[in-house]
Amino acid sequence: MLSSYRPKIITLIMVIIALFMVTSCNVFEPDTSSTLAETEWRLQAFEKETPPGDQEYSLSFSENKFGGWNDCNYYWGDYEAFTDGSIEFGDVGTSLAGCGIDSWNEKFHRWLQTIDAFEIEGDRLTLSARKGDLIFKRVAEE
Repeated sequence: MLSSYRPKIITLIMVIIALFMVTSCNVFEPDTSSTLAETEWRLQAFEKETPPGDQEYSLSFSENKFGGWNDCNYYWGDYEAFTDGSIEFGDVGTSLAGCGIDSWNEKFHRWLQTIDAFEIEGDRLTLSARKGDLIFKRVAEE
């Protein structure tokens, strides 16, 4: 009687193993080509608006770390970029200087947490979210 269930049990075990292998693999590997690593950028447009003239927003990447200046505070955190152009930003740490009432400081931080894709075209970096894009220009190396 047990021998009649053997093919079904073997098939079930193989299906379970295959499902485990598929779900435990990340289809898109982290981008180890350092596409973003060791680059520095300045914000050019935020939701199709340019930052007010006296406000500066920068973004720098190193290996799995990011940081920059956002009007009146430094910020930093971890990120992971993938070969399909997706990106994940971790929690953002920040200094706590009080910014002016017109500052995009808090808006910039909230937006950064929603970014899910990036694209580099020449000296332009586009960070995309469902809400819209952040457009940066590469800072020339000195």
